[in-house]
Amino acid sequence: MARLEFDGIDDLVKEINSMQAHTDEFCGIALYNGAKVVADSVKQAIIELPIDNTVYVKNGMKYGPSRDQKTGLINGFGITKMRKDDGVYNVKLGFDGFNTIKTNAWPNGQPNSLIARAVEGGTSFLRPNKFFAKAINRSKKECEQKMQSSLENYMNNLADRFGG
Repeated sequence: MARLEFDGIDDLVKEINSMQAHTDEFCGIALYNGAKVVADSVKQAIIELPIDNTVYVKNGMKYGPSRDQKTGLINGFGITKMRKDDGVYNVKLGFDGFNTIKTNAWPNGQPNSLIARAVEGGTSFLRPNKFFAKAINRSKKECEQKMQSSLENYMNNLADRFGG
């Protein structure tokens, strides 16, 4: 009768259990490192937006947001806290808060998310500028590489802790 022996199976089980116990931690590290790459790309795209302080252009189009709107977009952009929805970990990038342009309709200032949508998709008086979509497409591969390398580094560090 054949006999099989495995050395170190207890160490392997211990390592797997440890990895399972640290799932939130390593998913968070990978997600935030990847999100930071995309966020930096989006912020750069906002910085590159053309500024058009024109108040009204008769039968014309503005080429970009005003200086205050652009500043609001830069300051209001960020990354949310990590969430776990039905076993799927995610973070979101987006705009929060208000800029400094107060109107009757917006006494606290214009919502940054509204301005971002208007710049991205255009309006009847503002040319569309797909800054968000371009930034995401431009940084996608780098984001994936950063997430993978972060995960590999974490796993290697975890394996080193348990003598792997």
